[in-house]
Amino acid sequence: CRTRSSRLSMNASRIALCNALLPFLAVHACYLLAAYGGHVDWCFPYVDSCTSISKTGRQAPEYFLFKATMIPAGLLMILFWRLNLEWLRSLGDEESRLAASIPWLGLVAGVCLVMYTIALGHKGESFQLVRRTGVTLHFAMTFLAQLFMTIRLRAMRAQPDFPVSSRVVHAMWGVCLLVVALGLLHDFLKATFPGYDDRFEDAMEWNVALLLNIHYFLTWIGWRQSGFQLVHGIRGRA
Repeated sequence: CRTRSSRLSMNASRIALCNALLPFLAVHACYLLAAYGGHVDWCFPYVDSCTSISKTGRQAPEYFLFKATMIPAGLLMILFWRLNLEWLRSLGDEESRLAASIPWLGLVAGVCLVMYTIALGHKGESFQLVRRTGVTLHFAMTFLAQLFMTIRLRAMRAQPDFPVSSRVVHAMWGVCLLVVALGLLHDFLKATFPGYDDRFEDAMEWNVALLLNIHYFLTWIGWRQSGFQLVHGIRGRA
């Protein structure tokens, strides 16, 4: 007998699409359930600041849906960011420190999302600390991973026949700049206007989460444009 090997490839864009859709649809479905059950007010949370994202998953039945979707979303995110390093390499990225740090940032972001989700709905100072730490680190690490990836794409787009369109890369960069602008605006308003937290902070959280999700969708488009494939080696005997 002799050993033979072959390679199996799979379009990776489905993973990126699931990573973008799962948390986005889950949070909005939980909000609708919570509002229908009278647990939060009916409103447009991106503007009205009537509820935080956390409040959409604190009571049943939305509590169970939130955990059943956001825990897998956190685990999928870890895989997604690991694959982004492979994507950058497939586009010709050199072994830069920024690219190498992306999977680790994604790992922290995913783990923190899982921790936050598990602690949500439980009372006590320790659970509150886990929730605050988890959501803060999740947003921060996700943004840094997106920023670093966008910086590397901007550096590579001058290559001949670069498969990702300039529009997608420019849009990614625009999203990153908007996140920074919202963060600076948040800090300014919080330091300047008393009562800002109660009136606007929840809407700010919804908008930042939306921008991060838009970046995920743009990454999915980039994966599709470049034809990014997952390749697995298969060995057998003949």
